Amino acid sequence: MGVFERAFRRAQLPVRMSQGFNPRPRFSLPAALARGSEGVDEVLELELTEHLPAEEVAHRLSRELPKQVEITLAELLEPGVKARVESVNYRVLGEFPTGAVERCAAAEELCTTRRGGKEIDIRAYLNVIEPCDGGCEFELSVTDEGTARPAEVAEALCNGDAELVRHLSLVRTAVNLAAPQ
Repeated sequence: MGVFERAFRRAQLPVRMSQGFNPRPRFSLPAALARGSEGVDEVLELELTEHLPAEEVAHRLSRELPKQVEITLAELLEPGVKARVESVNYRVLGEFPTGAVERCAAAEELCTTRRGGKEIDIRAYLNVIEPCDGGCEFELSVTDEGTARPAEVAEALCNGDAELVRHLSLVRTAVNLAAPQ
């Protein structure tokens, strides 16, 4: 977050600031990643105090970000409209039992227990799961009721074997937004 705050300042973007004793730029990541997770196609939502073309915002910001952070698309939303995440895509790389992807795809339920003892059927959120080179790819729907966690899908692939799960690599490959309403 600090990288973006500094980039906004250096790019001299008219970013809306929070109110109070310690004002901060008003921006958010509609689908923030867990600490230590990797994402390759993320969404950043930024509030400006004056109108600027999306291309100008992207160009000015790109010049100030580290080379590892690339802006691939910028869009303007109507005032008051917030981005709403519809689904997220992940790639899991590593070894899991033979036929695990097919088993998860064919299952009617994939139940897991979260902290606090709450049981959840992650299959209800698993839109697609298919093999890929070195692992599998899957898409999770994000609803008002919640979503499945990617680590829960990894556990299901490994039949709950924590040792196998530890050696998997999870990468979020896309954040899919719903059409603005």
